[in-house]
Amino acid sequence: MYDATRQPRYLRAATRICDYALRFQNDDGRFVSFPAEGGTNSHPHAYSAEGLWVVGKYLGREDYLQASARATAWLFSVQNADGIIPRHWHNGEPTYNERVDVLSQALRLAEIHLMDGRLDTSLKSRMDSLVPIILRNQSESNDPRSCGAFYFGRLSNGEIVRHANVWVSAFAVQALALHDDRLHGRASFDPMYMV
Repeated sequence: MYDATRQPRYLRAATRICDYALRFQNDDGRFVSFPAEGGTNSHPHAYSAEGLWVVGKYLGREDYLQASARATAWLFSVQNADGIIPRHWHNGEPTYNERVDVLSQALRLAEIHLMDGRLDTSLKSRMDSLVPIILRNQSESNDPRSCGAFYFGRLSNGEIVRHANVWVSAFAVQALALHDDRLHGRASFDPMYMV
């Protein structure tokens, strides 16, 4: 809103939101979604990291950028051997039933932080392992309303959800494009393009 209106109140609101979010980030980078039990839902965790990155880039706030990078590194620190990043972290236990939005958010964040030099390049193989998982969740339906879209993934109980939806598709396309750009030496990303 500040970019469109130039009203300082929007800058103040953005920094207040980011400062408030930082109160819920652990030292290991994990954002606590459920304060009563200390659990984390990876989707809003990634939203927190994305918001901090966008505001950090826009305002030149290295503290926000570093917090976002720590949050991204945490996602990869709990990635399992199959390449899945947990959808939830409850009572110290991960739930590894894939959510394509979470996997795409993690890949997108990692690509962004890697290009800015805030993540160790040793994560590249972990990032690469997300690509086939995301792609296996792309619709090849004959229905033009869903062909090419990306499915949600699985519920917490492991049930497959063959529901193609807009936000998962937007995250997946943007993450895969960023990944391909890096592999072909054309990595760049404008914070205003974050979906």
